[in-house]
Amino acid sequence: MSQLHAFERQLEDDWPGEAWRDENVLCAVSGGADSIGLLRGMLTLREEGAGNFAVAHYNHRLRGDAADRDEAFVAQVAAQFAVPLEVGRAAPSADLSSEAEAREERYDFLNDAARRSGARYVVTAHTADDVAETILFRIFRGTGVAGLAGIPRLRSLSNSVTIIRPLLTTRRALIREYLTAIDQPHREDRSNQDVSFARNRLRYELIPQLEAQHNPQVVDSLVRLATQAQEMTMLFDEEFTQFEQVGLLVRNTARVEIRRVAVQRLNPVLLREFFLRIWKQQAWPMQAMDAAKWRQLATCATAPSHEQSLLLLPGGIRAENQGELLLLTRPG
Repeated sequence: MSQLHAFERQLEDDWPGEAWRDENVLCAVSGGADSIGLLRGMLTLREEGAGNFAVAHYNHRLRGDAADRDEAFVAQVAAQFAVPLEVGRAAPSADLSSEAEAREERYDFLNDAARRSGARYVVTAHTADDVAETILFRIFRGTGVAGLAGIPRLRSLSNSVTIIRPLLTTRRALIREYLTAIDQPHREDRSNQDVSFARNRLRYELIPQLEAQHNPQVVDSLVRLATQAQEMTMLFDEEFTQFEQVGLLVRNTARVEIRRVAVQRLNPVLLREFFLRIWKQQAWPMQAMDAAKWRQLATCATAPSHEQSLLLLPGGIRAENQGELLLLTRPG
């Protein structure tokens, strides 16, 4: 192999070719700089092995002819390097009202495409810049430790398919430098430059301002923060698993019973984190659960056994201290 570009070396460090040469891999490619850079880098680093390599592209049909040109471009690049291509397209009548809905629709396609091609891994091109933007976006919206963890390196799509993101420590600028060096064109999504969107304002206005006026390495600092938050979240995961075994007696869609002795010995940080996880698992509304509400719930949960109390929370959820039990219920 000839001398590698700095981007290829970083990709090799983060996910060596020998680690996936015997695995079936599906590379998600939108046509933008990040995903095209990931594709070209993986093609360079790919080693001979038993695994198959393919490209997947999803056309959301949200940008009319431009989206169709993106699809055609990805097909052209795949054909140029003789890589099999899986294409998915949204139904013409699809009404995606949020970025989250579009993302989940894309992941559904990627999961189906991975199953069809027998892929164990779906590789996506999320970068260090994406991590920084995600953390700042969550901070401004309001988040806890889990939100500071940014974008996970791995995400399970199904029992047999895992998303892997090997570029989470790679800067977007390095990828563009790489594409210039290898004379590889890519597509530009003009909507990504529209600063009426909050995330784009972070990308093009706030982060450059922070880099220029406060810390040139602010993105790297946020990536390190994400790593620390991920480690803390893993600790919470272990603690919560133990708590479930001794503290959770009943849990269904409308009712959770908690043994209060299990929560009374917890420190406030763990107690709030455990309640957050219960709310998420129950899919109960969290938007109106501010810090004061979590404190009230903690007080209800840890009050002396003889002090029975009832707390009404957002979303019609009731917290009742009944002696040895804390009951959380949501009618209907």
